Amino acid sequence: AAQEVDSEILWAYELGFKSELADGTVQLNGAVFHYDWNDLQTFQALFDPVVGIALPQLLNVPESALTGAELELVWAPAPDWLMQLGLGYIDSEIKDAGYIVGVDDGNKLPGAPQWTFNGLLKKEFHIGEGVLSLQAITRFQDETTFDIANAEILTEGSYWIVNVRGAYRWGPEERYEVALWANELTGDEYCRSLTSLQGLAESVACVPSLGRP
Repeated sequence: AAQEVDSEILWAYELGFKSELADGTVQLNGAVFHYDWNDLQTFQALFDPVVGIALPQLLNVPESALTGAELELVWAPAPDWLMQLGLGYIDSEIKDAGYIVGVDDGNKLPGAPQWTFNGLLKKEFHIGEGVLSLQAITRFQDETTFDIANAEILTEGSYWIVNVRGAYRWGPEERYEVALWANELTGDEYCRSLTSLQGLAESVACVPSLGRP
């Protein structure tokens, strides 16, 4: 914990656009970006010969980079309909791992899935003095590593999430609402994060999804 590290420096370059089409019923937004990351700070368990066990240490990754793109479509074909689609791509790479044992040049950065997708479909019905709203949300996340060494045991596979929700709003300014919802209908089990307990216990800590969107 007393080990001193260098400050992180991030150079970010981004170019994007926002547009409205079809008399304002369609919004199309997009961006491309590139990040140069110098001296990324990361915790890594390294073997300490003095105490004879692996201890987590704060270290610098000399050079890494991310290049990616995002595309978003919002479409409202009618006043009571809404559709949103989003697609993301990231290519992350450790360009210079320095002297960190077990970490190689070319490794992926933690928490940077190559592909992501999200979608929303919503329809509203005017019933009586209120509004019934039905919506479905889906999300895809590609394989993700949580370790700069890209250890397989600390890598989560790709998965889909599907959530649905129904709600009825009424009253002055629709201030009252009752709702029913169901999350993660695909039944996929996955870890929101993975952490090695090397040096403390021979196991891995998984933070489960717990039915969250």
